[in-house]
Amino acid sequence: MKKKILLSLAAIIVVAGGVAGMSAYEAHIINVTAHIENALAVETTPIEFGTVFPQEYLEKEFIINLSSSFLSAERVDDVDYVIKQKPKPTADAVDYWNGDITAAREWCHNEGPGSLVPGTDLTGCYLSLCPFLSKTDGDPEDNNDTSHSGYYIDPTPESPNSGDEYCESPGADATGRLIKSEQDNSDRWIVDLKVPPVMGYIGQDWPMGCPAVPENSQDYGCDLWIEVTNISLTPGICEEEADIMLVLDRSGSVAGEMAILKTAAKGFAAALTPTTDGIHMGQTSFATFGSLDLHLTHDTTAINAAIDALVSSGYTNLYEGILLADGELADPIHDRNDVESPDFMVIITDGFPNRPPGTAEADAIAAADAAKAAGVTIFVVGVGTTPETANWLRDNIATDFSFYFDADNWEDLQAILEGIASCNGD
Repeated sequence: MKKKILLSLAAIIVVAGGVAGMSAYEAHIINVTAHIENALAVETTPIEFGTVFPQEYLEKEFIINLSSSFLSAERVDDVDYVIKQKPKPTADAVDYWNGDITAAREWCHNEGPGSLVPGTDLTGCYLSLCPFLSKTDGDPEDNNDTSHSGYYIDPTPESPNSGDEYCESPGADATGRLIKSEQDNSDRWIVDLKVPPVMGYIGQDWPMGCPAVPENSQDYGCDLWIEVTNISLTPGICEEEADIMLVLDRSGSVAGEMAILKTAAKGFAAALTPTTDGIHMGQTSFATFGSLDLHLTHDTTAINAAIDALVSSGYTNLYEGILLADGELADPIHDRNDVESPDFMVIITDGFPNRPPGTAEADAIAAADAAKAAGVTIFVVGVGTTPETANWLRDNIATDFSFYFDADNWEDLQAILEGIASCNGD
């Protein structure tokens, strides 16, 4: 509306002043800046195998970490990356490009291994070591990385002399993922080299089809090229009119931490600032049995009172906590239209469910699956849980792994909840 008024006034000024046209218009400049940081910190010390001989097997390692700036930024969570192999430029090539390593690499990648520096007989790109390298995930318990095999695979005990086990086509590029919310902040990689023979000097026992290097007494090289392929944001509740059910563990194991839980839950409600036309919140809780403590409402006083009324005792019936929350989020009296007011659950618990007896885990999973099928987004915060419990909650209860948050202790809970409330940490 203001824009139309200003244009009209400008037209009046032109006419009143008798000016044929205007060449100057009002301008406003907004200064836009961004400080860009790398998501990964990689130790780039060269990996040098030195002088090697055919049939030797050697290993080196390197570490990929989340950068300190990434770790301190609340709105981002995980980084996906790929480790590629590319031709490596020599020092002569770098000198030719006046120390510009980027230009030397670009030229070498385009020209290929063994290329000479333009206009000279100097080797500008190393003969390729890449086909003979493997990158192996050095953290076996980490299930989100994939290794890249070279041509060599260790013979098996069943067939130690068979060439088939160590003459394969190299696999796809190695890939990795680091997940801040799971404290997976570092990946260890093993680079191995099984030294091949030289063309013209291959013994009869070298398996048919296995690769060889073209020249004796030469330097071979390879660049490991680490590319970030994706950065995910920490999920948050970004809907201005969301319907949110708190699902709180009040079992006996929480007794000593109940005051901290209540403070964190009330801080979560305050951060969301419920209003008549905005956020609505309700609450269920669970111990031996679940209970519906508060219908969806915008009344902050009622929300805080329901939190303060919690009393800890008994076992852990996560199933009924989820079931009752899902029922409230489907109640036509209290739940609003899901198109304008999407549904969320925020579950806080410190352990595995153990009620109903014998079916506790299966029942909880079924209730969570039903809620998710109905369109409910489920956040889970596991507090002081074992790795086994954390994995179970993440894989079975949360909407997906990025909606699970692991609090080392109850003191960390409030910061996590406020992050969920602040829409990707912004």
